[in-house]
Amino acid sequence: MLTRLLIFAFLTTSAITLFAQRNEQEVLINSRSLSTASIRSVEAETQGGNISLEGVADADARVEVYAWGRGSDESIKQRVSDYYTVKIETDNNKLSVSAKRKKSFGRNDQVSVSFRVYVPVSVSSELNTSGGNISCRHLSGNRQWVQTSGGNIAFDDVKGDATGKTSGGNISISNCSETFDLFTSGGNIHARRSEGKLSLSTSGGNIALEELSGTIKAKTSGGNVTADRVSGSLITSSSGGNLQLGDLSCSLEASTSGGNLNIAIKKIGEHVKLRNSGGGNTHLELPGGTGMDIHATGSSVRVERTVGFTGDIREREIKGSVNGGGIPVDIDGGASRVVVTIR
Repeated sequence: MLTRLLIFAFLTTSAITLFAQRNEQEVLINSRSLSTASIRSVEAETQGGNISLEGVADADARVEVYAWGRGSDESIKQRVSDYYTVKIETDNNKLSVSAKRKKSFGRNDQVSVSFRVYVPVSVSSELNTSGGNISCRHLSGNRQWVQTSGGNIAFDDVKGDATGKTSGGNISISNCSETFDLFTSGGNIHARRSEGKLSLSTSGGNIALEELSGTIKAKTSGGNVTADRVSGSLITSSSGGNLQLGDLSCSLEASTSGGNLNIAIKKIGEHVKLRNSGGGNTHLELPGGTGMDIHATGSSVRVERTVGFTGDIREREIKGSVNGGGIPVDIDGGASRVVVTIR
């Protein structure tokens, strides 16, 4: 136990030290006020750095340019001048900021350029970085479009349409609404306290859904999906993971090819469709007092608390109705073991 505590203390101290060193090596290169520019749209691009876009009062609008690298403040600033062309331009209510490399880095000369952009909340944007993170906060413009080749994407308190793509990072969305289309090739997705039309996809990570309402689509090719307090409509799938979905008040379509389905529905929507083509378990909990038509198949099928159920119950198939029938509930359990619980 003592050894573990010492290791934890060492790692914590090291992490704090590295974080402090990194902050000390971040240098403000330029800051420009935009209070009189009447910005309606933003284009930002950098190679290797981060981009943050935040809605503020008109009087606080500004652009801040930062650089991070090894060495003194003066040497970092000089390397930005040597290796980058940095532009901040406004024209016809449009803000354009960019940091483009003039030439390849010399040995030990690497430096990255980041932008922190503060603009009126109603702007639209196009943000692109080849290797950093992108964040958008407190915005209500018509459209936000963001892309990064190797970083994370975060949306917080954004209203409107948004498109986000990252080749190697995580995606988070919170307190957002309207239409979001988000994709990552190698990271996790976390969506919470949001509403609207959300399309979330990852090729290699997990998806977590919390307190969402609207039309939700969530797909992962290699991870797990968890959901808690989702209302409206949910379509979700995993090619190789588990689905743990609870406290749902929605129509549901859920499938997995290689994991377990564990689902609890508080208030059933227009339909429930489940598919498990793997060899795991499928457990569905349904609300009592609701008229439903249930058809379930699997390697074995069991119904618990069958009060109000009429129909056929066989070893590998259930077909019948609850409370006179009504909402269709279809379960294709494949080779999985299926349990249906009616509260």
